[in-house]
Order: sequence, then structure tokens, then C-alpha cells
Amino acid sequence: MGGSALRETTVEALRKEGLTVLTADNGMKAAGLACQSRPGVVVASALLPFLDGIRLCRFLKSHPGTVGTPVVVFIPDGNRNLRFRAELAGADAVLPYSHPAAGLSRKLSALMAGNPAIGSASHPDSDQIMHSLSESLLEQLERLETVAGLAEGLRNSLTVSELFRRIAGSVLVGLGFERVWGGCRQSDGTRFEVHVAMGTGISRKPIDLRQPDSPAAVAVKDRRQVRSSTLDAPPGMIEWSGTFDYLDTPIISGGEVLGLIRTDRGVTGRPFTQWAAEGVGILADMAAGNLLGMMAQEKVNRCLDESAELLDALESAVVCVDSRGLITEARGNTGALLGSEPHQLVGESFKSAVVLRGVDQDDLAASAFAGNFENASGVIADNASERVLEVRYLPGRVRGRSVENVKIIFSDMTREYQLGLELQDRTQELETISGISRELQAVSDIESVCSTLLKTLQRLYPRECLSILLAGSLDEGSVPEVMVVKAERGYREEWSPVGQVLKMTPGGRGAVLRAVYSARPVNIRDTGQTIDYVANQEGTASELVVPMISQGRIVGVIDLQSPVAYRYESDDVRRIQKIAEQAAGAVEGALMQDELFDMARRDRLTGLHNLRYFEEKYAEEFDRASRYGYPFSLIVLDIDDFKVYNDTFGHPMGNLLLKRLTVAVRSALREVDIPVRYGGEEFVCILPLTDIRVAEEVAERIRQRVLDANPDIPHAETQPGGCVSVSLGVASFPVDSRERDELFEMADQRMYSAKRAGKNRVCAR
Repeated sequence: MGGSALRETTVEALRKEGLTVLTADNGMKAAGLACQSRPGVVVASALLPFLDGIRLCRFLKSHPGTVGTPVVVFIPDGNRNLRFRAELAGADAVLPYSHPAAGLSRKLSALMAGNPAIGSASHPDSDQIMHSLSESLLEQLERLETVAGLAEGLRNSLTVSELFRRIAGSVLVGLGFERVWGGCRQSDGTRFEVHVAMGTGISRKPIDLRQPDSPAAVAVKDRRQVRSSTLDAPPGMIEWSGTFDYLDTPIISGGEVLGLIRTDRGVTGRPFTQWAAEGVGILADMAAGNLLGMMAQEKVNRCLDESAELLDALESAVVCVDSRGLITEARGNTGALLGSEPHQLVGESFKSAVVLRGVDQDDLAASAFAGNFENASGVIADNASERVLEVRYLPGRVRGRSVENVKIIFSDMTREYQLGLELQDRTQELETISGISRELQAVSDIESVCSTLLKTLQRLYPRECLSILLAGSLDEGSVPEVMVVKAERGYREEWSPVGQVLKMTPGGRGAVLRAVYSARPVNIRDTGQTIDYVANQEGTASELVVPMISQGRIVGVIDLQSPVAYRYESDDVRRIQKIAEQAAGAVEGALMQDELFDMARRDRLTGLHNLRYFEEKYAEEFDRASRYGYPFSLIVLDIDDFKVYNDTFGHPMGNLLLKRLTVAVRSALREVDIPVRYGGEEFVCILPLTDIRVAEEVAERIRQRVLDANPDIPHAETQPGGCVSVSLGVASFPVDSRERDELFEMADQRMYSAKRAGKNRVCAR
């Protein structure tokens, strides 16, 4: 536990519950005692001497005699690092020191119910324990070396099959597995086709996904690693290549399962460790991006091959032109390529009948009439029908030393040209996505992260309205209560959504809310045909929203809006998903840093923002109101006779009054209003976009809510005025002042005027 006194208290409570408790004052003794007595459960502190509770847990989970023994690790309250380490070591439960003893006994009883193997075993000495831990550390080191080796190998892989062969080599050599099967998911989603199969007796057959309870199908459906022996399924559905115990690890990129790695130790039957299983997962994650790019490249190559075969099968068009520039002969597919049938071209001027852009027809013709064959290999041009053509100019009939005509051969290169552009775009996209990781690693504050992300998005979507929305807090579970628009690009100034707060209310509408609750992209192809679109930009015809997910929780969303209906296709969704995956970790880290900064700008007693925050926010809001001509108001309030209350009942009661009054003030304010504890018993409220009339109404609401809260404030009736009350002063930009300091001074003086007028009132004039 966290100390001898806490340990004794806990032991006494557990014994009262009828549990037999053995104790040890250090980790080495605890390890020996656990191996010797084989208890139903082991409870250890993360701060045990000699061998801390986390290392003890790691030893017990790897020792053959205690591998199934549940382990509970106690950690200091709020220590996330120790919690993560304990969970990684395999602890069955991680509890804070403050966990009540009564609740602990129920927890331990539940864990023991699943651990029937209780008895005695050999007692390892300290050397054996350290040797076991060293072996575990060596296994982790080998896993890291395997991952590093694969990372180097992936950079040199050129094909999908080569990538799978490198994965298989890493799994067999570096992670200690004996057989490995790897393959890609087919486009119809019904099976995985083999790319590599290594090991004795291993099958090269495809893995069928049409049985929903099979290990591979579960891995695809749940997007997770699955061990076959843990599934409740018929043996015939699980059996594979002579074994029932194997590991299926999906390769996932862009939210889609691209491939599968199946591994086992089916030759010797030795069990594989947690570290080995996690190692396969790491290899799959590393290979995902490369596999996505290679599959796309092979798809493009197949299209190029098909296009080449098709072009070879099509007829070309041939036109003969004499020295006067007139067409004397035309053959082939001129109707499709040049827009006129052969008989329509004969006798026409070539320059008038065939318009080519991107080439100098006179120079090419002159060169051919001079007897040169330098343009026989062809040049690329396009014509009025928007076709891309390969054009070859060849000398034709020769009389004496003169060339009488020129043959011009046309081939349609439109499809090949488009595929080349598509390949170029895909290459640029992959370079952009890989580059954003490096750029995000170089920044840490949330403004820079958003700016870097928007810069990348704008390179890909220069004509779209782009915005980044972030979770209001990271402590609200997987779905945040609110999303805040943090940054944008492409919006008109008067439509800028920055600063808007969107409540994630179940049952509400809007593409952002749907994306957050489903944790999937939402593509509104035509905003005029759905109720899910919530207008925040004039002229938007389509919208794409993609969530950023880190460690299972929504940390933000990327929002794209276009004036063109049906703008976003499946490629766009996949591309933005990939960018969101790359950015999610950086966004989470920046938000955590932002929350630390926010803690430094809050009053610990009331939870309101403090003076330091007020000075920054007041300047920001005042400048915004000045720039755009918006109204803007301040409320300064002071608790009446607070000193009397404090002197009479003491500071603890005074602190309680401040907390109760804070709740009352918050209840009177709107979502956009910003309450601040200015100092002592004085508070300030910033009211953006609020004129003097509305501000006076808000101030009066605050005054009344404070009076309504009096029953919850001890001794309120003993105050000089018979109740706890506040005096409030209100001032507004621009009607009261256009100077920042003067506006605050005016609100402050009006608060004092309210006090002089009898207290418990609002002064706004």
C-alpha cells in the first residue's frame, strides 16, 4: 500500500471479511511468498522497496507457477504514468491509494473467483527473480530490434508481396513465432488472398470471411487482434493448418482493413507471450501506410497495363498533307480522334480542319518536308474535342529530292495521360501525408498544430472552406460534451466560425455531431437534400467531416465545405481519414499542454478563470469588438459586507460562501459569457457581442440568483442587510467608452456607486 499504516488498515479490513492475508514488506519477499503459497490474488504497491509492484507484476505474469494469478497494483492518486506502466505489465486492476477498503474486498473476491489454481510451488530466490526479469527485458529488446529492422526493410520494399515477405521474416526471426501467413483483403470483402506462407504444414489457401464468428472475421469486424483459442466458436470454424491456437492481426489504414497476419507456434506448441503478440500488432501498424501506398500503386499499374492493351487494339488516324497544307488523304478513326470523318477532311486546309494545341504545326510540317525524321517518335498535343493525342510527323512521297507530302499519324493518349495525372496526384498525396507527420512533430502548441494541419489541407483542397474543431476537454470520456472551432481557412471574414461552441447533444443534428458520435466520416454530398447540414457558410453545397481519434476518444474533427455538390468522393474520404490519423496524436498532446496552461489561469477555490487570464482575454475581446464594431460589455460585481462575514465566521466559511456564490453567478450567465475571479470578493464577467441593455438584464439576473442561493449559504441572514447580496456595475463598448482601461474603470466605479446607493443593486448608468 502507500505506507505501513495504510497497509495495516487494509489488511485488517480484508481479514474482517474472512480473507486469509499474507504480508511482505518488500517486493523480493512478496515474489517468493507468491510463488511458494500460490495465493488467489496478489496486492502490491507501485512503490515497494527492492522490487516495486510493477516489476513484481511483470515477474508474476511471466513465471510459469504464477502466470494465472491475478495481480492488483496500488498507485498514488492521479499518477497516469504509473497507471500506464502497471497496465502494460499486465496488472488485472490498477487502483489509487484512496480506494476504500470495503470496495477492495469485493474486487479481490471477484478476481479470486476466476483463479481456482491455488496451492504451493517452488520458492525462487532473488537471483532467479532477477534472471526472469532480465529474460523479460531481453524479449522486449528483441522486439524493439525486430521493429527497427522491419522499419528499415519497409523503406526498401517495392511490391505488396515483398512487404509481406519482410513482415514474415520479422515475425519468425524476431518474435519467435514458427509459422506465418499474410495476405490482402479482396475488393469484395469476402476473403484474404495469400501473399506469403512460411512454416511447416502451413496452408496457402485464402482465408474466408463469410463466417461471421471465425477469428479472421472477428478481427475485421472489431478492428483488433484476435487469438483464436479465446473465441467461443465451433472447433471446425477455428481449426487451421492443424492448430486451434493462433493469432490474427489485421493491418488497418484509413479506417479500413487492408490485410491480415496470421501467426502461431504450431510446430512445437509452445505458448506465445503477450510481448510477442504486441510485437505483431506493432509490425502491422508500421506496415499499414506502406501497404496502402503499394496497393494503390499496383492498382494504377494494372490500369496502365489495361490502358496500353486497349490503345494497341484501337485504330490510329492517318492524314496526308501536301506542300500547300491541304489534306490529300485521310484514313482510320478520324471521326473519334479529330472530329470529322475521312471524306470530310479531304481537300480541307489541315490547319483549319485539325486544331492542335501545344505544338507548332508549321515547324513540324516544315521539318518533315525537309526530310527529317526527328519527330517520328511523336509529340503530345490536345485538340478541340479535349483529347490528348500523340502526333507523329513523317516525310511521305518523295519525288527526286523533294518531299511531296507529309504523313501525320494520330494516337489517342487521353486515358494514359489521365492515369499519369492520377498517379502523379496519388504520389503527391502520399508525400503530403508522410510529410505532415514530420511537420507536426516539430510543433507542440495547439495553434501551430492547427496551422500546420490547415496548411496541408489547403495544398490538397485550395478552393474549400476548411476548419478544425477540437474537444472542449479531454476529461469527458470518448465523446466530448462540446466541440470548439479553433482555426479555419477559406471562410469570408464575416462567416468565420472560429470560437463557435457546438454542443454534442444526443439526438441533435449536424454533420459534426454525427461524426463525433459514430466515430466515422460523414459525407454530405448535397446539403440541399438532407436535414443533417447546419449552415455556417453561405453557398455550401457539400460537406465532409472526419473525426480525429486518439486512444479511443474523439480529440477533434476536420471539416471541409465546398460550393460544388457531390464534391467529395471515396478517395477524398480516405485521404482525409489518413491525415486525421496522422494528426490525432499531435492534437491530443497539444490539447493536454493547453489544459495545463489553462490550469495555471484558473482560481483553485472557485474554478473560475483568474486575473492573469482576464488580462489576456479582455484585451482579445476588446480588440475584436473594436475591429469589427461589435458591442461588448463588462460586469464588475462585489460581495456586500464580505469582510463582516469572514471576520465573524472565519475563512473556511468565507470560502464556502465564495463557492456557493460562484455557482449562482454561473447559473445566470450564458454559454458565451466569461466569469472571472478578479481578486478577493470581486468578480468580473466578460460579455462578448452584448449591448448595455442586455448586459444590464444579465447583471440583474446575477443579483437575483445570488439572493435565491441564500438558503444554501450558512448564516446568510446574519449579514448587515439580512442576506448575502452583491453590488454590480455595468459598462459597454462603444456607448460608454472606446478605451479599454477607461471601460473597465467605468464598470468598477458604477459597482461602487451601487454600494453607495444602498448595496444589493445594479448600476448601469
